[in-house]
Amino acid sequence: MNRKQFLRVVYVGLATIILLGIINSNSVMGQRGINLSTLRSTSLSKHNTYRSTHHSPNMTLSSSLNNSAQSWANHLASNGIFQHSKTN
Repeated sequence: MNRKQFLRVVYVGLATIILLGIINSNSVMGQRGINLSTLRSTSLSKHNTYRSTHHSPNMTLSSSLNNSAQSWANHLASNGIFQHSKTN
């Protein structure tokens, strides 16, 4: 590959990255907040469907576990970190 071909590939790649960034930022900005209750129940349903393929019993939602997880997620987001909690 000569220099001209190389630069063409680089420019096309950069243009693609920029275009995808613009598209993604526009689609994210147009989104509304998620319905957490729907997300939780849908996720649990999908997970239980998978568990059933292994003959495992269904899991159920736990308000206390959801509250604990949400509290930790809020802590991570507000501090700009990503790590496991130290609690069981």
